[in-house]
Amino acid sequence: VQEDPMDKLTYLDARNAIENGINQGLTAVGSKAKFEYKAGGEPSTKDVQKPVELTVDTQLQDPKQHKAIIDPIKPYMEKAQVTTLVMNDSKSHATWTYNLGPADTSGQAAPAQ
Repeated sequence: VQEDPMDKLTYLDARNAIENGINQGLTAVGSKAKFEYKAGGEPSTKDVQKPVELTVDTQLQDPKQHKAIIDPIKPYMEKAQVTTLVMNDSKSHATWTYNLGPADTSGQAAPAQ
């Protein structure tokens, strides 16, 4: 039986992985991000030990780039207790919202076993 590396992550490890993944994706396309955490609708920090909403403010050269940046970090959302991730692109005035839920497969095919 193979261990799932996700099992060893804390919620904070997973939040760091999300930030790092988004930063890497944005750096690759010449952009930066501002991260804002909220818990129960109130401003919060990344360290809070309860479910959070994460807002990422950025400027993308091409709005289609958001998918390649967000898709790789989606698997960390549950472990990170990020219930909602919102990406705002101030350049195209677009907003993308990703909600975490038990039925949320976001159009992803099931992983091959």
